[in-house]
Amino acid sequence: MIRKTGLRIINKTTKVPNCSSVYGAKNKSSNDIAKAEKAERLKSQKTEQKIMNNLPKFYVSTYPDTYWLIPVYIHQFNKYIPNAECTIMCYEYPDFKIHLTDNVKIISITDGKTDPGISNWASSIRKYFETIKDKYIILSLDDYIILDHLDAKTFSADMDFVINNDIKRYALGGKSKKYYEFEEWNGFLRFTKNSPYRISAQVSVWNREYLMRYLRDDWTPWDFEIKGATESRKDDAILVYKMNPVLLYQEQGFVSRRYKADLNVEGIKKEDLQYHIECGNFDGKTLQWGMGKPKKKKKRKKRSRKAHKIRKTKRKVRKKRG
Repeated sequence: MIRKTGLRIINKTTKVPNCSSVYGAKNKSSNDIAKAEKAERLKSQKTEQKIMNNLPKFYVSTYPDTYWLIPVYIHQFNKYIPNAECTIMCYEYPDFKIHLTDNVKIISITDGKTDPGISNWASSIRKYFETIKDKYIILSLDDYIILDHLDAKTFSADMDFVINNDIKRYALGGKSKKYYEFEEWNGFLRFTKNSPYRISAQVSVWNREYLMRYLRDDWTPWDFEIKGATESRKDDAILVYKMNPVLLYQEQGFVSRRYKADLNVEGIKKEDLQYHIECGNFDGKTLQWGMGKPKKKKKRKKRSRKAHKIRKTKRKVRKKRG
């Protein structure tokens, strides 16, 4: 039987294409793509999470005068190296409340006693490191603020190489090391015997037992770096870094003992600065770009009318002669 419609004649015995099935096929195809992309993202996240879980633990040395920096460090750490483990090494415990996430803890390396003095900096840390079992650790100071995301995949591959080749120190970062003496070595840059700061408090992966050799009694952080670098020339340890770093941090330091009023915000993202200022972590009026005393602009002396006339006359005389 045939019936007429306003559009066209349709035979009931004729199969009419199901538009919904056509569009459904397209939707099914796009849904499959979306599902595949989601699965890939989840897989990538799980891989990255696994990598982050296998990272060496961060151990951050702090000092009573800079305890106010701890919330700043924790925020930057959790934003750019999420879920990695971090231990803040204090002397006496801070006397203000600090919000801690599950991956961050604060400990006293002097059993809650007051600051033993800067000359005991190295020995206090060594005594604590003698109580842990980690083969590799990451040592940092509290003002080496993390600036951007860790390249987790590259770092994981680097760590496999570090472990397999018994590398004693892998210095992260790289910007401040461009002036160091080095030699190319298996995709890394290796410190030579004459390199300054072979031993340094800058953010580095350390073989814990090797590091403890240079955390000696009566050594300050500066003794650790200067005397330690000299002493380390006697051993054949492999110490390396990369010019293209896997981690960006404030290599010059966020604060200076010499210019305490000025905070070095070089490299810190605007959104992070805004966050810390709004939270009251530091004052926006004390910021400067780079470390050191800011140079004051010299005020240009105003010339008197008489001096101006003399200069004008001299200029005319030179023109006539020329």
